[in-house]
Amino acid sequence: MLIKSFLDYLRYERNYSEKTVLAYSEDIKQLQEFAQEEYGRFNPLEVEAELIREWIVSLMDRGYTSTSVNRKLSSLRSFYKYLLRQGEVTKDPLCKITGPKNKKPLPVFLKENEMNKLLDEADPIDQSYYLEIGSPGVERELTRDWHFQKYLGSEVTVRLIRPVDGVRDFTGVLTASDENGVTIQLDEENEMTFERSEAAYVRLVDNYDYASAELAEDSE
Repeated sequence: MLIKSFLDYLRYERNYSEKTVLAYSEDIKQLQEFAQEEYGRFNPLEVEAELIREWIVSLMDRGYTSTSVNRKLSSLRSFYKYLLRQGEVTKDPLCKITGPKNKKPLPVFLKENEMNKLLDEADPIDQSYYLEIGSPGVERELTRDWHFQKYLGSEVTVRLIRPVDGVRDFTGVLTASDENGVTIQLDEENEMTFERSEAAYVRLVDNYDYASAELAEDSE
């Protein structure tokens, strides 16, 4: 009954599409089947963090990507937030759960002489020119639906049009995005959800340590 009540809440109060509601349902059902298989029973009111961690490990072992696992965790977070508001539970078993981070390919650096050699060999421009080099994706602004889906599990910075408690800028891990909002995990215990129309921008955060990489190259 609790799961059905939650799905009805998504359907009728949040106006989620049937496709989105089905995705939430399947994610909760998947946890339920795991608990029944491992422990012979499932009661959403008795779920502990340890069960969630074991479930995450089983998903990764079965080949699920970090993006898929984080989306499933986002569904469960929404479910337990609902149960907290309804007074059905007194604590959220996911409050200290951190999803797996998406693997990011490391940038490949070319030394100046290597870049000159490549340009000399190809030389596609027959006149003098200046070459500007940038890093695609660094601080990329997310604007389309597929941008948000692709970078689930990545760290982003958000600037809101109107401040919340005097704060406009937030940084966290992108954990969910659908037609009704975007959710980022601020830390182990806090997350925030906002409408995309409420944000001036959402951008990827570049966490790569370029200085260390350059020092490592110089030492080779």
